[in-house]
Amino acid sequence: MRLFFFMLVAAAASAARAGDDLSFAAPFDAVAATGDRQVSPAWRAHGSAAVHRNFARLTPDRQSKAGALWSAESVGADQATLELTFRISGQGQHFFGDGLALWLSADRAFRAGAFHGADPRFAGVAVVADTFRNDEAAAAHRDLALVASGGGAADAAALLEGAAGCDASVRYHENRGD
Repeated sequence: MRLFFFMLVAAAASAARAGDDLSFAAPFDAVAATGDRQVSPAWRAHGSAAVHRNFARLTPDRQSKAGALWSAESVGADQATLELTFRISGQGQHFFGDGLALWLSADRAFRAGAFHGADPRFAGVAVVADTFRNDEAAAAHRDLALVASGGGAADAAALLEGAAGCDASVRYHENRGD
């Protein structure tokens, strides 16, 4: 199975493979033919995502926004190492936004949807940081969850039922003591 990275978070990622084609880190100086800044030529921005010189912002701190960065290439290796640095921040101390997810998927193309910005019918694994407890999935809610899917789940609640996870304070706020 060929894996593709779909990332609904961004700051830094690294996949161990020849040439590290899927790695990226600031400063982001690459520019696409459209004039938009890129994290690297191997990654595409989607939706509300904006790439700045020193960081990539997936969404502004506003309701009903979704953004993504996803690779245009497969990992191309039997083993990979992934390092991800991110920050969930904004004006609210506790909530605003639904969270973010890192996708390792067999699906070649990104498909937008209702499961943290992506289609819940993905085939692969997602690491989800959920910053909002939705009423319809409150019983299965985990702040951090590891979700595996064969591509058949039709909604987020079904995906989260068997997911391993824990509760954690993942949102950054300047007034927090840590």
